[in-house]
Amino acid sequence: MLAFVLYTILSNPSPSLAFTSPVEHSLGSGPSLLRARSSPANSNASLDHSTEQLQGWTSPPDGRGTIDIITSCFLTISLCAWTMLCLNVSPFGTSRIARFLHKVMIFCEAILGPEFIFQTSLGQWASARRSVSSFAASGLQGWTMKHGFFADMGGYVLDPPDFPPFPLNAKQLHYLATRGYIDYAVVAITPDTIDDKNKSDEMARIITMIQVLWFVIDTIARAVQNLAISTLELSTIAYVWCSVGTSFFWRYKPQGINVPVVIVPKQTMAKILVNAGPAAAATYISTPMDFVGLEKHHWGLYWAHWFNILYHMGWNMHTKKRPVDKISDDQFLPLSAGSNSILVFFQASFAGIHIAGWGFLFPTSTEALLWHICTIYIMAAMIMYWLIDTYTFQLHPILRRRWHTGLGQGKITTGRNTIDEEKQPSALLVKAHKVAEKFRNNSPDKDPGLYVPLKSVIPITFVAAVYCLARGYVVIDDLVNLRLLPASAYQSVKWSNFIPHI
Repeated sequence: MLAFVLYTILSNPSPSLAFTSPVEHSLGSGPSLLRARSSPANSNASLDHSTEQLQGWTSPPDGRGTIDIITSCFLTISLCAWTMLCLNVSPFGTSRIARFLHKVMIFCEAILGPEFIFQTSLGQWASARRSVSSFAASGLQGWTMKHGFFADMGGYVLDPPDFPPFPLNAKQLHYLATRGYIDYAVVAITPDTIDDKNKSDEMARIITMIQVLWFVIDTIARAVQNLAISTLELSTIAYVWCSVGTSFFWRYKPQGINVPVVIVPKQTMAKILVNAGPAAAATYISTPMDFVGLEKHHWGLYWAHWFNILYHMGWNMHTKKRPVDKISDDQFLPLSAGSNSILVFFQASFAGIHIAGWGFLFPTSTEALLWHICTIYIMAAMIMYWLIDTYTFQLHPILRRRWHTGLGQGKITTGRNTIDEEKQPSALLVKAHKVAEKFRNNSPDKDPGLYVPLKSVIPITFVAAVYCLARGYVVIDDLVNLRLLPASAYQSVKWSNFIPHI
């Protein structure tokens, strides 16, 4: 809806676009002025800036300057990225400098990919809601959304007498509490206690809110008064959209928690695992409680797959310690059908806001064409992801079951492939199968939960790689376009025009 409104306000009503390369201009001491030709179809458009002069770097005294545009956008993005981040609890003994550097790293990730941070927050919100329902259904009173977030961020650490301490998520806490392994009174701390641990800076959030409101109002006012808007400002609006969603779904998550609640179980870890039966018999990957609550969103499987590729290249961004001493900040938790709909809506809006700049004037026709291609591809990539993912994990299993009904006789199984009993596979086929298996699960520990079908990981890896290139171009072009903008981009909004005159 937001993307549609912006497109209606900002876009050129005529589908005909005629971008031409600027003519040569003199290198005088003042700002360079270029005139771009336009087609007759665009001459009467309400937001058509194609007949304007293109103006180079402009000083601010006579209006707003180039540096004002840059400062306003970067200040808005930086404030949003820094204040919205709610990182998980750090391991015991982590220095203040190490925590700060880690936040800077996630801050950079939030600037480059706000849509991924939004999905993380949505997944944690959905997990917290499920935990509230689970605890209430078990008769455990006092568990709130704050408790769910606090647990999933590593706010509770189990310290068994026969095993090193490790963090628990909400589902694992529920498992231990309902079976009497831990005292629920220790777990059910009051919401005020969680708030007391919360180190969120309310003043910083208020300043961020004021800056965001001012930026959005100013951008809308510029569109109403037919003043040009730069692509950097449009991208900032898209970033604000994701940040607002992220802050909304993280509104119950505390910030800056450094000391977790330590829980000592009533039984040894060995006893808990023995009582769990075959489900806990497998070798754990993260903690001994892996047999409870390690579901991932499908996107989390691809994300882990790509980071494992980096791991094999020598770049490890996750702890090697086992059991882990921190719940990773880049976990993508499962989403319900309703939560997935919210995710699709925000993704489409994020892409649509960029497409709303379709009718903007660019310094050259090549840059205009590349912008159009990249913004359309960003939307198309999201559509392709959902189509591939839906087919792989929902439609294909149904079709395969129907297709192979009653056809299992006379077959033997080798790995995940089924072959005729009379036809032994060739050495080449066996080798290809082994290579495929390694690619399906490239995790260092061969975590069975990280198996990804080739039919999805190969095309989605390609789609994601091109998506990164497209997003990268948009970010770079946002900055490059500042060298030449329509002259009205440097005019300030006349706020007096919005005051009714008597």
